[in-house]
Amino acid sequence: MDIVDIVGRPATRIGLALRVGQCVFAAGSLYFMNSATDFNGVTAYRLLLHAMMAIIVWSFALAFLDAYALRKQWDLQGPAAVYFFVVCWFLLVAALGSSSGVASLYVYAHMCSGSHQCLKHQISVALGWISQGLLTASVQAIIYILRMLHY
Repeated sequence: MDIVDIVGRPATRIGLALRVGQCVFAAGSLYFMNSATDFNGVTAYRLLLHAMMAIIVWSFALAFLDAYALRKQWDLQGPAAVYFFVVCWFLLVAALGSSSGVASLYVYAHMCSGSHQCLKHQISVALGWISQGLLTASVQAIIYILRMLHY
C-alpha cells in the first residue's frame, strides 16, 4: 500500500475531518462534564477533563495544519509529532477507561437515582469514546506512515 492510499493521513480531507471531529466530540465531552456540579470530586473525571483539553488543543493544531497543507498542497509525511500524538492517545484511553468505570459504578450501585448529573457524566464519557475512536483512526494512519518511512 502506498502512503497516498492511507485513510486519515495528514494533509487530506479525511484527515482534516477526523481532527475536526476529535475537537467537536472532545469539546462536547468537556461541556457535559463541566455542566455537572460534582465532577471535580472524582479523580477519574478530572483526568478525563485534562485529557480532553489536551486532545482539543492538539487536534485543533493538527486540523489547522491539515487545512493549511491542503490549501498549499503540501505533503505532510514527517514523523515529528507522532510520539506526542501517541502519548495523547494512551492518556485518553486511560482517562476514558477509568471514567467509564466510575460512571458504571454510579449507575449500578444506584448512587444517582433520578439525578441529571449521572446522565451528564454518561454523555461526557460517551462523547469521549467517540473522540477516542476518531483519534484512533488518526493514530493508526500516522503509525503506519512512520513504519513505512523507517523501512
